[in-house]
Amino acid sequence: MSVSMEYQKTVVLEPYALKEFRYRWYLLAKEFSREATTSADHELKIKAYGLDRMTELEIKNTTFKRKKYSVAEEYSNLFGIISGNGHAPEDIILSFDAHQGQYIKSLPLHHSQEIVTDDENELRIRLKLCPTYDFKQEILSYGERVTVISPESFRNEIAGEYRRILMKYAN
Repeated sequence: MSVSMEYQKTVVLEPYALKEFRYRWYLLAKEFSREATTSADHELKIKAYGLDRMTELEIKNTTFKRKKYSVAEEYSNLFGIISGNGHAPEDIILSFDAHQGQYIKSLPLHHSQEIVTDDENELRIRLKLCPTYDFKQEILSYGERVTVISPESFRNEIAGEYRRILMKYAN
């Protein structure tokens, strides 16, 4: 059965699962499209819809052919709720100062986390995941206590974000 709702606009969704992240619940669903004509249009593109932003919910008396989908598999290489959009996971190496490192050891960022270095100066970890927007925001939240070592593309993305932040305070 499909679901119709107001979510910034009226959408009809094919629901697949519910997922929680940071005490918020999300409906993982594919947007229904009658106009699908190519095989690409029939791809399973699951998006996350925050339950707290849904209004005018209506359960439709229609059905859809469910495609194979595993939440655990889809999110195994992700941090947060945003899809990796087919990107392959990357080895990400982060260096935390020793104080913050204690917290990172006691509450790992991701199940793939492995310790590379742990001494009186730093905790260096390796993660295998897709650096999504949610992960970027998490890294930015550590401020000066974290350094992205690699990959260079993610390091440059974080550095660019800090440059844009500094420009806001330049005046």
